[in-house]
Formats: sequence, structure tokens, C-alpha cells
Amino acid sequence: MPKTTKNGKPRTEELPGTLQRSPQKAQETFAQAHDSALKTYDGDEEIAHRVAFGAVKHTFEKVGDHWEKKDHKGPSDERAASPR
Repeated sequence: MPKTTKNGKPRTEELPGTLQRSPQKAQETFAQAHDSALKTYDGDEEIAHRVAFGAVKHTFEKVGDHWEKKDHKGPSDERAASPR
């Protein structure tokens, strides 16, 4: 199910609870990434959900029951930033 309205705004009632309590930008990021992934992956909700949270994690971090903007963009896992 799409997470954005026809005019591109997030459908707050369709978002996970942690995102409903988060900044508008986090909600928009999740909703737009989710809808784009739905198109890309032929309507697969699970993949779309994972892609959307991955997009949110790039610029936001989970703090308690909501998401807050990070000081800097990048992977949420510090190990992902270091070469192997």
C-alpha cells in the first residue's frame, strides 16, 4: 500500500509508530523511499519496508520511540564505514 498521497505527502496513519512520532522529514523520507521501492520491486511490501527504513537510517537515528536527525549522514552501522 502506498505511503504517500497523490500530492506526495506522507500518509501518517500508514507509517510505523516510531515514524509517526518523528520529524516530518523522516516521515517523508520513509514514505517516498517505500513507494519508490514498491514500484521497483513489483509491489513486494517486505522489501519496500526494508528499503524505506534503510533510507531513514542514512540521515536519522532511532532514539527511544522516535527518530532524530543525525549530526552527519552515513551508515547507521559504524562497521559499514570502514574498509574490510
